[in-house]
Amino acid sequence: MSKPSHAQTNDSQDESPPIVHPEIQLIDGLFQKIERGKLRIPAFQRPFVWKADDMLKLFESIQKGYPIGSLLLWETSGDYQSRPDIGPIKLPTQPEKPITYILDGQQRLSTLFGTLRLPETLAQNSDPALRIWRIYYDLESERFSHARNPAAPIPAHFLPLRALLKTSDFLRYSRILSEQLKDRSEVLLQRAERLVQQVASYRFSVTRIEGGSLAAAVEIFSRLNSRGRPMQSDEMVSALTYKEGSGGFHLASRIDEIIDNLTPLGFGEMSRVLIFRTIIAATGQSVIQQDWMRAVKTLGNSLAATVDRAERAMKQAASLLTTQMGLPGEPLLPYSYQFVLLAHFYGHCEKLNKEITTEHITLFTRWFWATSFSGWFAGANSNQIKEALDAMEAFATDASSVPDLFTEQLRQPARPFPEQFDLHSARARVLILTVLTRLHPRRLSGEPLEQNYALWSRRQRHLQRIFGNQPAHLNASPANRLFLPSDISAVFGPRRLIELPINIREQVLSSHGIVGEAVEALLTKNAPAFIKARTQYLAKLERDFMAELDLTPPTALVGPTEIDTGDDE
Repeated sequence: MSKPSHAQTNDSQDESPPIVHPEIQLIDGLFQKIERGKLRIPAFQRPFVWKADDMLKLFESIQKGYPIGSLLLWETSGDYQSRPDIGPIKLPTQPEKPITYILDGQQRLSTLFGTLRLPETLAQNSDPALRIWRIYYDLESERFSHARNPAAPIPAHFLPLRALLKTSDFLRYSRILSEQLKDRSEVLLQRAERLVQQVASYRFSVTRIEGGSLAAAVEIFSRLNSRGRPMQSDEMVSALTYKEGSGGFHLASRIDEIIDNLTPLGFGEMSRVLIFRTIIAATGQSVIQQDWMRAVKTLGNSLAATVDRAERAMKQAASLLTTQMGLPGEPLLPYSYQFVLLAHFYGHCEKLNKEITTEHITLFTRWFWATSFSGWFAGANSNQIKEALDAMEAFATDASSVPDLFTEQLRQPARPFPEQFDLHSARARVLILTVLTRLHPRRLSGEPLEQNYALWSRRQRHLQRIFGNQPAHLNASPANRLFLPSDISAVFGPRRLIELPINIREQVLSSHGIVGEAVEALLTKNAPAFIKARTQYLAKLERDFMAELDLTPPTALVGPTEIDTGDDE
């Protein structure tokens, strides 16, 4: 993180009650405050993290007049550290007071300011990091995009957004467009002028908090967002625990570091909230709570050391899941709380200076698959999660005694083979994991599919259907999916499997659970017979696996697919 530009004084310096002003502001007014250094991002906020697609979608929403969420600004005469820039643009170092800090909306405002106010020197700079700020509007297709090849000439019908609100730059672009595209220039210029008006006249909903302490501003934020997007828990704690100097601590930045360090282990897409809950669990507090204000007060000076210990525990939990359970990465983790609980176990072992034993690993292997197949976490309430955390602590203390809760979880019957394939169902995810660990699917080239977490990112983890244009229940069946990760959910088609080279076809098909009657049905393109035979084979594969682990099998062969997990828990 760049060195902040201000020193923080005591938060209690402004004890006057805060005043809340709901306002409507235009983009130019906000930009003027930024350029004077009076509107800034506080140092406790995490850095700019939006991806290129996020930035394009923001401009699409503004063009269509859609709401993009309100901005929350806090105006104070207090002196707090702030980031020295917004987007790629440096701000004045010694602005006049009072200063207004962006508490919510920094990703949106950074996108707008960094793109629309991008200086020509940065626009011409070849630094790859600056590419995301060079956004264009294709006047032909009327879509926003980044330049695909920075070295290639930009087409004349690509309007640089940095020219939208700068009269001289817009006039210069208009002349170039008129010279190079004479036949179309009138229509294209009308589109360009319409976009200028849409952006310049866009009305932002702004809530401005005037005065009060940082804690009061954060509490207002929490209350204002009670029916919308709540303040991320790590952001709130960062605001309320932020300290400057050699003993300073920045939780949001530490969580960024943890995510970076978990990425090589396949857990770089772990929710920041779940990482924060893992940290909270290490303090002995409830991981299912909303009163983060109270949580902050009890953390005290132990927060930094607790985060360090929690990070080491999270790395060990990620390593166990990938090496022992065969999990290619977090996107296929059935339940996020499995990770939280395992990390809590490792953290407690370190706290007690206990060694990890083979008894621990053996039990956790069974525990992971048992809770995944049965869906125990789908119905777990806050008390049960607390009991599970306590059980982890007890097992860390004495590996020779299995906690009663674990025994209960190991005996719970598995849910049946899912009727439908839906990645928001833990049961569908555990089916994929079973196939990956038991059959080791191969690519169509015959090469083994690497257990590479990057292949199973949230974008890549789709499974394409083998047969299309079937009745709904056949289209949706997991047995109609090929176990190869893809960035789209589409119809793969049986022909590509049928036409595999004869010397590798059997090996590839069997690695995807296509054997016996399923192969015969595939060759004759009999979709119903194929899906029935493959369902029976995959269900038996799971049951045999459960028997090896001494788990309780389901009472029915096939059952409803419960949507019991999501990507945002």
